[in-house]
Amino acid sequence: MSYDLVRQTYPGAPAVVGARVRHTPTGRLGRVTPAVPGLGALLRVRFEGEVLPCRVDPDSLVFETAALVTLPGRRP
Repeated sequence: MSYDLVRQTYPGAPAVVGARVRHTPTGRLGRVTPAVPGLGALLRVRFEGEVLPCRVDPDSLVFETAALVTLPGRRP
């Protein structure tokens, strides 16, 4: 499964597995986890300090961006 529906519904949401996000209502930090069937236009996010991921509306998330770093000795 992938987050294609999320990308179509929310064009500003880079729904990429491993993306770092901040939940605006609570201020918690987390990372996007892989999608599961039947999720619809929601993301699964595992917040710091929690074991299981939660279903979260992409409108309530701020996506933290980080520079892409290439490792020495590897091709991009």
